Amino acid sequence: MNRNDSVQYSFRLNLRNPDHLLVHETLHDLDLEIHKSRSAFIAETLVGRIKGAGKENLTTAGREEAGRGNGCVTRAELEEELQRLEGKVTQSVSTQLTGMLLSAIAMSRATPLFSAPNIRDEGIAAEADKKGAEEALRELSGVWLDD
Repeated sequence: MNRNDSVQYSFRLNLRNPDHLLVHETLHDLDLEIHKSRSAFIAETLVGRIKGAGKENLTTAGREEAGRGNGCVTRAELEEELQRLEGKVTQSVSTQLTGMLLSAIAMSRATPLFSAPNIRDEGIAAEADKKGAEEALRELSGVWLDD
């Protein structure tokens, strides 16, 4: 490996911090038959963490790149969303109108349960009620007179 192909990092661990102590003990006692080297172990561990969390949550460049896509909406995206919404509204209105028309057709063909009263029929009904009331009074007066 050429010196230009590698970079070196160093970090300090506080052995009074339980997490740092765990890192120190693990690196100090790392089984090198399983892992190629301490550097390889650290690189593999960090790669797993970076892929799991995502660069946008760990790095400044990742956050800036993610922010570029979230802040602006293009005209094409707006038009696409408008067409999608227009389609949904058109479908909803069409469904509702179809239901209303079918209900109106069904109601117009249905046999009515009662018919609207005719003016002539109302006159006959009123006369019958008048006759019925007079007969009821005659019967009651007969009962009262008998007592």
